[in-house]
Amino acid sequence: MERIAFYGGAALVMFGLLFLVFSRREPRGEHRFEFGPFKLRSRTPAFVVMAFGLVLMWISPRFPVPMSYAREPQVITKDGGMVDYGCGSHAVSTVEYSAPAGFKIVSAQPDTKDVVSTKTATPKITSKDERHVTAQADFDGKDKDTLGLNCPGGGHGRVSLRIEIQPE
Repeated sequence: MERIAFYGGAALVMFGLLFLVFSRREPRGEHRFEFGPFKLRSRTPAFVVMAFGLVLMWISPRFPVPMSYAREPQVITKDGGMVDYGCGSHAVSTVEYSAPAGFKIVSAQPDTKDVVSTKTATPKITSKDERHVTAQADFDGKDKDTLGLNCPGGGHGRVSLRIEIQPE
């Protein structure tokens, strides 16, 4: 409703100004405005129309918020550091992200990336708020063979974070 009051008032102020500037006063107390095929007569002084427009603008609770379309969230992917681990060992890869000014984090999903020769890889969010998120992935190397003598090879991997941000 505030848009109708504000923009209606602004239109009346502009109409009153145009009428004041471009009208001619007739001897019978009327103002006459002619513009091409349009002919308009009025007994109401232009300042009354402008005053009514200003009152409409004043009663609108605030300047109307411009119409905007909901913006699609932006998707950002950030990778953590690569970690190496041997048989039977444990390693942790971490990643942090802070939203730029004027944006907030809508969602964050951790995953693993570039994983080679691992027993388990467990990604998780360690902390998250509207402006900052931290994730980590725990990697465990493969077990040694049945006799415990031979290692099938070390591995490596990293955490990856998929973040959706949108303007606040």
